[in-house]
Amino acid sequence: MCRNILTLGALLLCLGSLPALAQIYKTVDKNGHTTFTDTPPPNTSAKPVELKSLNTTPAITPDTGYSPSVPEIGNEGYSLSVAAPENGKTLMPDERSIIISVNLNPSLQNDDILVYKLDGQVIAKTTDLTYTLVEPPRGEHSISVAIADSEGQELVQSEAVTLLVMRPIIKRQPIPVPKR
Repeated sequence: MCRNILTLGALLLCLGSLPALAQIYKTVDKNGHTTFTDTPPPNTSAKPVELKSLNTTPAITPDTGYSPSVPEIGNEGYSLSVAAPENGKTLMPDERSIIISVNLNPSLQNDDILVYKLDGQVIAKTTDLTYTLVEPPRGEHSISVAIADSEGQELVQSEAVTLLVMRPIIKRQPIPVPKR
């Protein structure tokens, strides 16, 4: 008996310290439909429901080790960075191409050109600030852009961004060999 009184007292003390929690009532009508409410309906036998405490965990901020691409400034005064795709972008199987765009300041001078690179290999030389990469191969790749002068000498190169390309693996059936 004394134990029940102590338990009830402890429960009331805990409930009193949580004024933000509202009481929930459960009613069942004559058709068997259950209703939960924070105010008991009149003329019914509403029963209070004991709610279990919430189990919460603080949010975890992932450390991706990524810092935004900082424009590189070369000897010619160019400021160059990859604007898109963002670092760590995943190209899903239904996406067949991706647009690479750059931030460039000032605009290209003389006969200077942009050199788009995939994994360090040149994929395009153009004066356009965007390039569409069509059907990149499966796997993880680095994308960077450089500015080259008319003699092909690189003046400045951007920091590389990482791109992950998801493609389904197609397993081909071996050609049947006739048995002898």
